[in-house]
Amino acid sequence: MEETSPVQTYRCDQCHVKSTVKEAFLLKVDRQGKVRSSLCFECKTKKDAFNLLALFLMLPAIGILYALIPPLAWVSQICFQAFAGLLLMFPLIILHELAHAVAGKLLGLHVFAIQLGAGNLIYTRRFGGMRWYIKPFPLLGLTFVAGPEMSRMRLRYFLLHLAGPGLHAVLIGLLGLATLAIPALRPGSLAMQAIWVGIWANTLLLLTNLYPRKINTGGVSTGTDGWAMLNSFKITPQKLQERFAIYYTLQTVDAVDRGDQPAAMEWAEQGLALYPRQPMMINALGYAYSNLREYGKARAAFLQALDCAEQPPESVKFMVLNNIAFANLMLGDPALLEQANEYSELAYKNFPWEPAVGGTRGAVLVVLGKVATGLDLLKKAMALNPDPRGKALEACLIAEGEMKRGNFVEGKKISLRRHGSGPTMRTAGAHAPHVAEPGGSGCLKLSRDCPWTLPIQFYKM
Repeated sequence: MEETSPVQTYRCDQCHVKSTVKEAFLLKVDRQGKVRSSLCFECKTKKDAFNLLALFLMLPAIGILYALIPPLAWVSQICFQAFAGLLLMFPLIILHELAHAVAGKLLGLHVFAIQLGAGNLIYTRRFGGMRWYIKPFPLLGLTFVAGPEMSRMRLRYFLLHLAGPGLHAVLIGLLGLATLAIPALRPGSLAMQAIWVGIWANTLLLLTNLYPRKINTGGVSTGTDGWAMLNSFKITPQKLQERFAIYYTLQTVDAVDRGDQPAAMEWAEQGLALYPRQPMMINALGYAYSNLREYGKARAAFLQALDCAEQPPESVKFMVLNNIAFANLMLGDPALLEQANEYSELAYKNFPWEPAVGGTRGAVLVVLGKVATGLDLLKKAMALNPDPRGKALEACLIAEGEMKRGNFVEGKKISLRRHGSGPTMRTAGAHAPHVAEPGGSGCLKLSRDCPWTLPIQFYKM
């Protein structure tokens, strides 16, 4: 009998969250391969944000202090220049990601989204044919890029990643030439200092992006541009097939984001015809069905993705489990409640940072009669969900949960607010599916008119 090795569970040293998704943690490993420290990506982001804020506060304070000591005035100047360099980081990150986006378009790839910053989402909208995500801390940027099967794909990926650092190298060269070619620039002048600040900031970003290292962001493993360039020509044929399938997956998600459901189905079916064994492609088909409110077909696709011969990565597996659990709820079959409970619990245990997963688990708990705990998860999910459609769904479920525990006034308020923002919600009616409460005669009725956005793993540049 063949023995399978146990799945390793990772644990954050600060918040103690646990997961089998290795990519969700920053691990420090010794030479023997033993994990010495572990931080989840949320705690790592908080730590980096704290350090950045400390720098923003300390540099001008130290600069002012040393400005009062004439012999050490040069220290004050360095502090203020470093502070100005930090202020330049966010606009330079924007230019860096735009360089990737422009290069992607020139190389025949499709740019789906750009994320600027880290932390909780503060703003999102579609602009220029793509989705933009703005976050508060200028720690990183991500460009979501993929393309169909074309010739010389490895070279295209190499050039795509080269574009970001290449921009900083060009800017350094131009600023350096300016110091030599413009006679009016005097050493020590404000303009000359500004140019050197620009050279310093671009040099820092160039080096940090070229240094080859892996980066884990919320269950997805990516890497710096330097790491990606080193590995571009090592991509196996199997990995290339996965990337091609991701292109059709993202086209499906993008069509839903635009509100074009027929196009979403077309992209999903086209991708599945080309890559029928890719779990993420099958999951995308279920996603398209779910947005057409064909939850039976969606559930069948998700189950197929889970049982696919090519086993999905741990992060994708938990997303699929979450999707099955929610499809079960939307179908309203009491016989599927046990599976919804099992799958949502497993998904939330290993993917608690994903708002859609927390929202699904909260909805299941409300149905099971654990209303207070379920509502807490739903409210947290609604606060963190970057998608307006996802927020609307969670608001629907919160309203129904409040009514379920007898808080009709609050439930009605939430219901009326959601009516005014687009999606409709019914808490009763012949067409609303329902799941019977254990030990009771009542039911929680989930409206088919509530929008639903399933999480889909992105390919990040």
